[in-house]
Amino acid sequence: MAAQKNQKKSPRRRFSTEFKPEALGLAEQVGVAGAAKQLGLQESQLHGWRKKDRFEASRSETEKEQAIANARLKRQLAKWTGEGWLYLAVVLELFSRMVVGWAMDKRMNAKLDTDALQMALWRRRMPKGVIVHSDRGSQYYSKKYQALIKKQKLICSMSAKGNPYDNAF
Repeated sequence: MAAQKNQKKSPRRRFSTEFKPEALGLAEQVGVAGAAKQLGLQESQLHGWRKKDRFEASRSETEKEQAIANARLKRQLAKWTGEGWLYLAVVLELFSRMVVGWAMDKRMNAKLDTDALQMALWRRRMPKGVIVHSDRGSQYYSKKYQALIKKQKLICSMSAKGNPYDNAF
């Protein structure tokens, strides 16, 4: 173990876009271990490339276009603020499809989402028994956010594990 700590990490190598498909093709022919040995790579690199390649192949054109548009929007927003990222949390009322609460902050944390929910509750005159649905982000599991839900007698609902798309309405 001590010998491993003294070893210096080699600098990260960048590979061309042509190299990765060729390396994956070789891995299909001779196996990941053989290809990694021939190419001087770690097996984990090939596994990672293969996983990413399969994920990209499984995505529809609409999902790819949406991901590109989201990335472009994030870059533009960062330029507009001039100070980096600005996060926006929004609470929607599904019946009217109106934005009933929102908050902005430089950090995405429980305070951001709690402030947005607090505004929504204030604007809707502190309703009781309302279902509050979210994904499984850590900010929604936080003690502060859950305490607000409990204090206001709301019903907490979270998306299924590994299924962020059930938030789409």
